[in-house]
Amino acid sequence: MSSTKIINVSRDDRFDEVLEAFRRASAEEVIFVLPKNAKAFNREANLATLRDLSEEQGKKVSLLCPNPRVVALGNAYGFSILPDRVSEPAQKKAKAKLVKADPLDDDTLDRVRDDADAFEENVAVPSDEALKLNEDDENLASAHEEDERGEDLGEVSDQDADELQEKGPTDEEMDTLEEDGTLSAARLVSAQQKNKSAARPEDIAQVWQSKPRGATMWSDIPHQAAPTHVFRGPGRGLRLRVLGTMVGIVGLGALVYFTTGSAHITVTPVSQDLETTIHASISDAFSQVDTAFSRLPGQVFTIEKTVTQEFLSSGEKDVAQKAKGVITVSNALSTSQQLIATTRFQSPGGLIFRSLRSITVPAATTVSGKSVPGTQNVEVIADKSGGEYNIEPGSFTIPAFKERNDTERYTKVTATSAKAFTGGITGKAKVVTEADSQNARDTVMVQAKTDTLAALKAEIGNLIAPEPSVIVKDVTLSMQVDQAADSFSASGTGAVKTIGIEQEDLAKLIIDVIGREQHLVVLPNQLEITLESGQFSETTGAYETDIKVRGKGYAQIEEEKIIADLMGKSEADIRSYLKSAFGVATARVILSPFWVTKMPKSKEKVRFQLIYP
Repeated sequence: MSSTKIINVSRDDRFDEVLEAFRRASAEEVIFVLPKNAKAFNREANLATLRDLSEEQGKKVSLLCPNPRVVALGNAYGFSILPDRVSEPAQKKAKAKLVKADPLDDDTLDRVRDDADAFEENVAVPSDEALKLNEDDENLASAHEEDERGEDLGEVSDQDADELQEKGPTDEEMDTLEEDGTLSAARLVSAQQKNKSAARPEDIAQVWQSKPRGATMWSDIPHQAAPTHVFRGPGRGLRLRVLGTMVGIVGLGALVYFTTGSAHITVTPVSQDLETTIHASISDAFSQVDTAFSRLPGQVFTIEKTVTQEFLSSGEKDVAQKAKGVITVSNALSTSQQLIATTRFQSPGGLIFRSLRSITVPAATTVSGKSVPGTQNVEVIADKSGGEYNIEPGSFTIPAFKERNDTERYTKVTATSAKAFTGGITGKAKVVTEADSQNARDTVMVQAKTDTLAALKAEIGNLIAPEPSVIVKDVTLSMQVDQAADSFSASGTGAVKTIGIEQEDLAKLIIDVIGREQHLVVLPNQLEITLESGQFSETTGAYETDIKVRGKGYAQIEEEKIIADLMGKSEADIRSYLKSAFGVATARVILSPFWVTKMPKSKEKVRFQLIYP
């Protein structure tokens, strides 16, 4: 670890940058060269942090600063305070290496001739590797430099350096400087001291006062490979232009400093558990949400779904059962024809079937100039039991008309079947049991409800609806208990009537009602909302239901009032205000940029954010 490192701190350097430079320093002692108004050392807390880090890393800290307050704080925290003057012998220890600089062009030589009173030394910005200091104070002052394009002319001894400093550059050397831009570094030092008669190199204050504006803490650390060029100072006109530019920059900086402040306020409201019920009326007669009367616009849905399924008979017994079927009776007469129950109908094969009820067959009508017979369906049963009566679809006549020689009626009043007759059997046969019948009814009812709900869901889409109640009606079986049949069918119709509402309408009603009645803010997406089953009013036709709400409610925060109350307040006043503000659980205020210490006086520069956990 090298013995000493010097860190030059400028007025606007941030303390975290200074602390990082100190942490990276590999020296046993670190000397901070400070201007009078160094912001990084104005706070006592920063010096305490520096002391803790120096003790942790085992480094000695020395301060060189003209500010009495910083000196007093430095003493209080055990830092070494350097005197304000430096001995001349230390200056004479510096060794120089002569370098050959690039030739100056004509324009540069003209500027050099303008003013022979001022010299400036142009030093390149150091790289990270150049931040390392030598092992001791003597080596610290002896950084040899060599331009990449220059020519090494040899090292000057201490005695030669002293003589050169006393003599200064000769006229010939000055001529040489103007011709090819070269001059020995040692004679350059002497020339600078001669031309700056008012300068006091022993005065430490010149260390920080001479730093150019905008320099950083790294500016005074020597670069290990940067050449030294000597130029004459700019002329009076150029200096005035530079001064004007600097004044403009300072003015612009001041304008930015005082006008760019902004604030970000983050507030978390007080929360509480919420459980409430809202009675609502929903109707397709309402066009919009009415929170005062808890009315919601809705859409009525009426769905019916019929289900038919086949079932196998599980019973078996000796039976003598007659076949059954359905026929369609046609009447081509100009008058209606009445047929009593048990009227005989004869198949082409001579099998007799009897009607199970009385019917009246309408008379024929004329449609588009053509006569169209009247028709009527009727169920018939075989005159005798047996499987031979299980006939395929066919035609039928009424033998009674033939027996009475009523040819017209016999030919014009006839019947046909569209399906085969079934059920005729004699002997052992499968029969429908009571269990078969009940199972068929239950299965059809469940399927009818399922299909009806599926049809309702497809119709209702993204709307919200109360839990629907499906009614299954008209459950019928093709065979009754103890009837012979290998299989039978059962059918049933499911029906439902309900109403659907938009999610946004429901959320608006909940937010407004709870806000008005309980003075709470709610977030619908964080709530458990249940639309209870209700019923349609017989008088108004509206669907009357209860809406159950459970979740978290939050205190109502007066955003505009808080912003207005805080404008122009200091950080301490802001904290005090927010601690006592109604409904505020936690709050955070961020002022930016970092130099802003008060809330802006313009609402446009304040951003307010509510956080609901």
